[in-house]
Amino acid sequence: MITPIRLAALEAAYDGPPPWQVVETILLGGAVRHRRLGRLASDRRQSGLAADARDAVARRRRELATADAAAVDAWLARLVTTLSLHRNAAVAAFPAAEIGIERQIYP
Repeated sequence: MITPIRLAALEAAYDGPPPWQVVETILLGGAVRHRRLGRLASDRRQSGLAADARDAVARRRRELATADAAAVDAWLARLVTTLSLHRNAAVAAFPAAEIGIERQIYP
């Protein structure tokens, strides 16, 4: 919440309107909380993208008739790469000490 004192200090610090990042940080309750909320939003986004990629890989594998077809399918390879990217980003967001396991990054 912007208090009158913070608002006056913010208006005094800038000739024109303050940058939106500064206003957003103040509205969210400070820089630490702003960073934490940003990380949480990023974690949720990466987890959702990883789930979508996992579903797409499963769907594509079902569509392919044989394992040989899956081995040479360029679209499946692209989906697997996307899954790996988002899974690694989602896992990297959690410090290993917090979740009590050794971090494993998938190739």
